[in-house]
Amino acid sequence: MFQKSQQIGGLDRFVSKLDQAQQHLERAILELERAESARKPSAGSIDKANSAAAAEARISELESLNADINHRLNVAIDHLSKVLVS
Repeated sequence: MFQKSQQIGGLDRFVSKLDQAQQHLERAILELERAESARKPSAGSIDKANSAAAAEARISELESLNADINHRLNVAIDHLSKVLVS
């Protein structure tokens, strides 16, 4: 019986330490989130410029791809028209 109460007591201490560790982790995460949100305004203009440049590059890629697909479709339509006429 004494051994069982020691095991239960040990489990209680373990759970207590686990709860403390979880609280410590939650505080650390909260501090990291605060630090991140405090940092964002200063880096915001750089991020926006990078995002705008990346968006412009992507738009250019998509326009080029669109032109290529448009050309392929026109060739296919012309080919089908010729096949149907003959």
